[in-house]
Amino acid sequence: MHAGVFLRAVSMLGVALWAGTLAAAGGAAQVGDVRARHLAGQTFITWAEVDAPTFPEPISVAEVRKARREWTEKRKVLYRIYRSDRPITSVEGMTPVGEAGPLGGWNLDFYGGDDRPQHKAFRYVIAEGQPPLAQGVGLCVLNPAQAGESFYAVTVSIGGKENRAIGPGSATQRAIHEVVGQGVPVLQRVERPKEFLYVAKPTLYYFVRWESPPNCAVAGKPFDYLVAVPAKPARPAAAGLHLHCWGGSLNGGYGWWYNAEKGHFLIASNQVPYDWWTGYHE
Repeated sequence: MHAGVFLRAVSMLGVALWAGTLAAAGGAAQVGDVRARHLAGQTFITWAEVDAPTFPEPISVAEVRKARREWTEKRKVLYRIYRSDRPITSVEGMTPVGEAGPLGGWNLDFYGGDDRPQHKAFRYVIAEGQPPLAQGVGLCVLNPAQAGESFYAVTVSIGGKENRAIGPGSATQRAIHEVVGQGVPVLQRVERPKEFLYVAKPTLYYFVRWESPPNCAVAGKPFDYLVAVPAKPARPAAAGLHLHCWGGSLNGGYGWWYNAEKGHFLIASNQVPYDWWTGYHE
């Protein structure tokens, strides 16, 4: 079945490894290995971040979030993404089409708002069947408004000072063909626990889709989705949408897996914002 078809606490900041320091970079450092790929209306731009911290794994989501807060709020690291229908050799006079914070390759929203020490941090998969992004790889996902051939460049801003110099590693060298669309969920991993919500031997498919308007009020926001399949699925099978309560996540907090004994599927996601059964729209 394919749905179109998802420990330990480690004290990290003291042992994070740096390739250098932002202070030593003096604002002159630049990203490298910029790449772009397109799938069903979404473009995934990745790059080697500037002096990104790396962690011995497994690492808790709380520790990675703490490091990202340090890089974002204190060191004020920000990445800007530029798009053109021609190779980009300079971004002078150009307006960014997107921005991304540091450590963007980590999925820090998987557990909703519950950052327990035992909650292991995952890194995003952006192409089904491929491994997660490596540590130190930044990510921005965009839904282009127009179809066509596109080139991308990425710059870094440190302490409010953007390095706008473009070299071979900070811009794509080949065009990618883009279309207009919402994108599709990307399978992150498959788990087969002995038991899930008192249901024996299910198969759990974890997906992420980077949602954009009209599905979401902001562009490129990652949402986690779970599709759980019982050991003996009905054919055809009904699917239940399970919305969690406060303190829950896509993995629980919605009571039980309704009609699992009848072979029904479970579909769940994290509620955003993290609130009492509250939806939102722009």
